[in-house]
Amino acid sequence: WKGFRDLSTGHSLPPKAGEIWKLFLGRYEAMSLNGKPTNVGWSWDPIGVADNHNPEKFTEIQLSDEIV
Repeated sequence: WKGFRDLSTGHSLPPKAGEIWKLFLGRYEAMSLNGKPTNVGWSWDPIGVADNHNPEKFTEIQLSDEIV
């Protein structure tokens, strides 16, 4: 959990049940499209720009200690 300290924005570490964190759930891949190099990306929620460093748009997850 030490590695998350600077990113935790005031959340407890380790996280507690009920807390909501934001995660980027996506994949980027360099490929060739019609003979031209390009980057293609997929994400759980739309980020809206090619730069995925936009935490306000990340997917919200609610942590739980419930076994499902």
